[in-house]
Amino acid sequence: MVMIMNKLTICVDVDAVLNDLMEKTIVMYNNRYSTKLSIDDFTYYDIFKDLPYDDAEKFIALWQEEELWNSLEPRKGSQRGVKKLVDDGHIVYFATSTHHKNFAWKVEWLQHYFGMVPTKNIICIHNKGLLNCDVLIDDCVDNLLANKLCHRVLFDCCWNQHVHDDVHLITRVHNWDEIIEVVNEICKE
Repeated sequence: MVMIMNKLTICVDVDAVLNDLMEKTIVMYNNRYSTKLSIDDFTYYDIFKDLPYDDAEKFIALWQEEELWNSLEPRKGSQRGVKKLVDDGHIVYFATSTHHKNFAWKVEWLQHYFGMVPTKNIICIHNKGLLNCDVLIDDCVDNLLANKLCHRVLFDCCWNQHVHDDVHLITRVHNWDEIIEVVNEICKE
């Protein structure tokens, strides 16, 4: 007997879910300003809560440098995971909240590493509550809370540890294998 799985529309965040943006930004910042920041110094999604204002401004300014975007690497398992979702027949979109200056670089990066998803499925959007999807995968809890009509999957990061998953009906995952497991469970519903 063949089990027919539901085909889902899945929106995947880019930064920290598909790539290592924070890690590479920290390295660039430390090299440029002779500091010793680590990923564990970031306990809030809002950089201004973790760093003094002037330092946060300098940190965020790095996100508008092409050099940074060219240095990014895919998160472990993300390429295999996205390919599995596409191969299983799901409609995958990449939904990113980014500065308009970065968008072209981000699209180029996505096409290089995730060419299995067409460019027409790459969305620049700041209010992810507007997305019409079955599953939203993101590292920012505010993006997930803004969208109450889908399954919400939180990619575990040091800046979202304060979130009580069960209170917000959010499923926390730690890696791409867990994302695939969650999607498979949703398909069985």
